[in-house]
Amino acid sequence: MAMVLFGKLVRDKRFGLEEWIIASAGCQAFSCLPATSTAQFIMQNRGLDLSRHRSQMVTQELFNDYSLILCMEKDQKAFFQNRYPTFSIRVYLLSEMDGQEEDI
Repeated sequence: MAMVLFGKLVRDKRFGLEEWIIASAGCQAFSCLPATSTAQFIMQNRGLDLSRHRSQMVTQELFNDYSLILCMEKDQKAFFQNRYPTFSIRVYLLSEMDGQEEDI
């Protein structure tokens, strides 16, 4: 969900979507699973499509490849900052990109 929500934020704020490479990964995800039907339903009600989404686990390689890591919940942010302290400056809440600091 975070990936499509952030993509919408980038489009809505006119940040130049073509300049972003957006991916999704989870702290306890199994690889290659589709989004849950609940997540798809919630995003569909917001006009967003999760039908092609496939899960993947966060890895050290992903942290190496991306300069910004966005989390949906404060606990996820703390988990990544503790697990990958070298990259903690790259980790934010998705809501922080819209001037807030709350779980989604």
